[in-house]
Amino acid sequence: MNRSFRNATRRRQIILAVAAKDIVDALKNKTIMTMMIGLALTMLASQGLPLLLKLNPVTRVVVYDPTGSSLMEQLKGRDQFRLIQAKSLEEMEIRITEASEVMIGVAFPSDIDEMVEHGDELVLESYLVHWSSRSKRQAVSEFLKGQLLGVIDPPAAVQLRENILYPQPDASGRPFVVSMSLVMVIVMVGGLLVPYLMMDEKESHTMETLLVSPASYSQVVMGKSIAGAFYCICGVAVMLAFYHAMVHSWWLAILAVIGGALFSVTIGLLMGTLFNNPASMNLWLGVLLVLLLSPVFLVDTMGPLSPSLLKSALPYFPTAAVAEMLRASFSSGISADMILRNVVVVAVSNALLFVLVVWRVRQMDR
Repeated sequence: MNRSFRNATRRRQIILAVAAKDIVDALKNKTIMTMMIGLALTMLASQGLPLLLKLNPVTRVVVYDPTGSSLMEQLKGRDQFRLIQAKSLEEMEIRITEASEVMIGVAFPSDIDEMVEHGDELVLESYLVHWSSRSKRQAVSEFLKGQLLGVIDPPAAVQLRENILYPQPDASGRPFVVSMSLVMVIVMVGGLLVPYLMMDEKESHTMETLLVSPASYSQVVMGKSIAGAFYCICGVAVMLAFYHAMVHSWWLAILAVIGGALFSVTIGLLMGTLFNNPASMNLWLGVLLVLLLSPVFLVDTMGPLSPSLLKSALPYFPTAAVAEMLRASFSSGISADMILRNVVVVAVSNALLFVLVVWRVRQMDR
């Protein structure tokens, strides 16, 4: 038993040593660092645009008015906010949870005109998305109360009962865009960084040293996978600094990030073992990134006339599975079947790729 424990400890030390070496090597490699800085600036610029749009002072209010009340007509004449009329409560909730900025919804009771005419206190249901901060929710609610008081005659008290909304696991709009952006970071960092780690090993002839060291083929691959996953997770951490408030189920988001990082890293390792020429590798990496990211986009945008076989196959692409788990982490209604299916898809893909990479490393040793 002690021998088995010592062997396990030794294997762990070898794997961590390989990982630490690659992490340091990536920091020293000018090509890799230039690529990482360029990717970081691109992603930060793309994520900074929504922040600039939030400077727009116009507040959007979604109203569900089942009876077409006169109060609704009075609100339409005000230019302090943009009024959006929803045909149902479901439509109102979808608009709020998929919007790029914080919106407030309000549901009018069917007898609201009679309540206003009699001067009764208006108790209305308001709706806000869960990732809006408490201060933002309070500010938006007070703004809406002020607008309602401005059109009620005779004046009456207005009370808003706050309801917190969570997007659907398959929501479009902001949840889809954010989940796709996270997958893009994972795939691009793993797919672009890791092949250069392998290419650098070949050019410096350190791969031969690793292969004749006590490290086994699988330990070399696992060490490099950890190094690549480290940089993937760092890239995702930058993204989540902007969008951490959207995450409701952190355990699911972390599971998706780890699974996605390992997938993109093993893809990168495989590409690094297949090519010796950086120009050829870059060409095929571009094609591969398009193939990996297309299912994430297509799974949500394919219309009813799209081929049924393709529509049924897209969710089984690992990148689409990771994106679905990330999007579901923003929601409260998570299906166990959905989680199990996606975890199996990512785990099986990672296992097959790992075996393939180990086989390629063995081929390199001959």
